[in-house]
Amino acid sequence: GCCLYYHAENEKGETVVRFIAGKSHVVPVIMMNKPKGVEDHCDSIPKLELQAAKTAAIMRDFVVRESGLNFDEILMWSDSMTVLKWIQSWKQKFKTFETYRLKKIRLLTDVSEWHYVSTDCNPADMASKGLYATEKKKWSFWFNGPNFLHLPRSDWPDFETKTKEKNQKAASIQASTARESRQAKSSLNTT
Repeated sequence: GCCLYYHAENEKGETVVRFIAGKSHVVPVIMMNKPKGVEDHCDSIPKLELQAAKTAAIMRDFVVRESGLNFDEILMWSDSMTVLKWIQSWKQKFKTFETYRLKKIRLLTDVSEWHYVSTDCNPADMASKGLYATEKKKWSFWFNGPNFLHLPRSDWPDFETKTKEKNQKAASIQASTARESRQAKSSLNTT
């Protein structure tokens, strides 16, 4: 899913957040009744996330053009590191499905607008997973956005630094595991 919010802040640091629009079904209908020769998303999570990013880019473009407002800053968020890497990768070759969507995203948004947000702070996931009418907390999250959005911009969490640290830690664990595995193999080979 995808959703758009308006965040405004005055000189006193008071914020106003408004839900502008949301979309809950981002899988193209053509993919559900796929004609022969059309590449589908094969229920791949990264491809579905890429489709959501493309839909968000289209919605963003529409709101910017039709509102007539001048925005100081526009931020696009995704909880998919894969999609964010694809958007920022200009040299990597992609299949037709990804290429078309990436071109559309890059045409309608600036690559620098795209940022990582943790899954637990991503209201768009509410739309993807579905909501029951009785789930008041989830509906509140959907319509009001994550808590940090109601804070002054300077108080927002730095998800990207946390993610880089997490990825470095994971790479460190993988490297030490690989080293330990090679040492174990070499010790097995020597006996």
